[in-house]
This record gives sequence, structure tokens and C-alpha cells, in this order.
Amino acid sequence: MTARVVYYVGDEPMEERCANCNSEVETDEECPNGCDEEDQNENLSLASDPDLTPSKYKQLLELEDENVYLVLELNEKAKERYASYLDENPGPNYHPFEELTDEILMQRALAEDHLAQLELGHRASLIENSEDAAYWYLKGAQNGNIICAHNYACGVKNDEEAIYWFRKAAFNGMASSQHELGIIYQKRRDYIKSEIWFKLAFRHGILEACNDLGSLYWEQKEIDSAVAYWRIAANLGDDGARENLKRHNIDLIEPSSDNDDD
Repeated sequence: MTARVVYYVGDEPMEERCANCNSEVETDEECPNGCDEEDQNENLSLASDPDLTPSKYKQLLELEDENVYLVLELNEKAKERYASYLDENPGPNYHPFEELTDEILMQRALAEDHLAQLELGHRASLIENSEDAAYWYLKGAQNGNIICAHNYACGVKNDEEAIYWFRKAAFNGMASSQHELGIIYQKRRDYIKSEIWFKLAFRHGILEACNDLGSLYWEQKEIDSAVAYWRIAANLGDDGARENLKRHNIDLIEPSSDNDDD
């Protein structure tokens, strides 16, 4: 989406305009002059460039656009180059401080150490103190910890808030959050986004997402695609996919189309 310029009166936002053409735009709506579509087409083209630099790859990731993210994921050469860049410039280490006392952890957590906040959230969840767990997971998420973001989102009842934090984790490669987004968007009948997130989750190792893709296609009456994904999942060992095939009287293995000449 093209950047927006927001005009305020005091602390209240009064008007929002497209930074490209200066047209007035409703909040969360597309620019009436098509600037957003032009920008996305340009970003999709950039995302597919095998010579994409790591810095530009990172900028495109930060757009948090599902379609751009999927193209980046499929751009193997640029993705490999970006992975090498991350190896040379590592981000946060997510191993929690299991050996530290509660007192030392609290000191670090109060100093905004996201790893300490993750560990305190984990310890609170172990004793089923959901209130403290949610508090520390949220603090960690606000400090950039994607595990905290995922864990906090899992306990949120408000879908919009859950989506916000699942997306923060999902766009940073967390497969479990990608799967959760697929489930949420399917329930909302936003099939395009659901399909993207299920495919990304499956690509990142969540086998159940392959079965869910089959169910998503079945729901849309795309029978051949549904059966294809159920068979893939079933042959990889997913019991849910096997049950779906059995329920609809579909063979696990596709029948041969060869005709005998006898």
C-alpha cells in the first residue's frame, strides 16, 4: 500500500491522503487513483528478481503483504542470499534463560529484555497463571520477540488483536503463526489469504496445513485440488487427510488412467 499522510487537529486524525497523488483516502481503503495497485505490482516484480539484494529483500518483507511475501518465499536465489546475510548479521537469540532465578529474570524483564520476558511468560504458563503469562508474552512481543507474539496471540479472544500478533510472527517466518492465520482467514471466508498462509505454513513444515489446504479447496468446490492436497498430506502421514479421503470415499492413491488393450 502506498504511504499515507495523516492530518491532525490537536490529537485527532481528521484527514488521510495518499502520499503519491494527494487524493483523500478512507482509512484502510485503497487509493481511488490506483496508486496502491501500481505499488503492489512494482513490489511483486521486485520480489521475483533473483538478483534482489538482502537489504531490499528485508524492506519488502517489512511491507507485511501476503502476496509479496509468497513471491519472496519462492525466489530461491534471493532467499538464499538473504539467509546468508542473516547468518552474518544474526538477529535475537530466542533461547530462554532457564537457569536464572525468578529474581534475576524479573530484573532483566523490567529492563525490557525480551528473552527474560519470554521465560517469565513460559514459567507462568507452566503453573497455569494465564494472566501473568499473557502480560509477559505481550511485553516480549512488543519488544520484538516472535515466540512471545505467537504465544500471546494464541490466548487472545479478540480476532483482530490475534491477527495483529500472529502476522508479526508469521512475517518473520514462524510457521505456527502462519498456520493459525490460515485457519482464521478460512473462518472469515477470506480464501485468498487463507490459501497463502496455509501454503507458507506447509512449506515451512506444518503438515496439518496441507490437509487444511485440501479442506479449503473442498469448501470452495475445487474438488481436484482438494483431493490432490489430501493425498499429499495422507501419504506424508497426516491422519486428518486420511480421514477426509475416507469420508468422501476417495482412494488414497490416484487411479491409473492407463487403458488395457486386451
